[in-house]
Amino acid sequence: MRKKENREPTRLRSLRMPERLFDKAAAEASRQGVAFNTFVVNAVRKALGEDDGSVQLLDAVAKWLKAKYPPLKAFPLNVTLEVFHHIRDDKKLRTLYDGIVLDRKGDKNYDALVPLHKNIGLLVKTLLNAKVIGRSLPLDPEENLIKTYSLLKKQ
Repeated sequence: MRKKENREPTRLRSLRMPERLFDKAAAEASRQGVAFNTFVVNAVRKALGEDDGSVQLLDAVAKWLKAKYPPLKAFPLNVTLEVFHHIRDDKKLRTLYDGIVLDRKGDKNYDALVPLHKNIGLLVKTLLNAKVIGRSLPLDPEENLIKTYSLLKKQ
């Protein structure tokens, strides 16, 4: 169940930027395996000194994923679960993760957790050039960090 008190309001606003800058930002977002909007919001947060650590976490996950599964190497259907277990088991990554998804009281901030999990899922799918072929059975999020994940196969 989502906690409403943690919700950060958002606003929809169009943005004009030079085509060259847009193309570079879109290419970098794709290279990092994140959505364009996520890339731009994180760039603005970083510029304003409000970086929540998610870019650093996603970058570390991307490096680990690229090293573990180079382009021609096969990956298991549950590779997304492997990624979350890596985050859970790596002390530095877990600290970054907890800093993003926990509020000051130590409670889960679902408005931070949900988009982070979506971004991690997109990162895995994009970097591995994978397609979704199904969903996992429900998991214990206390043990696995996630409740469910997409089963992935090479495109």
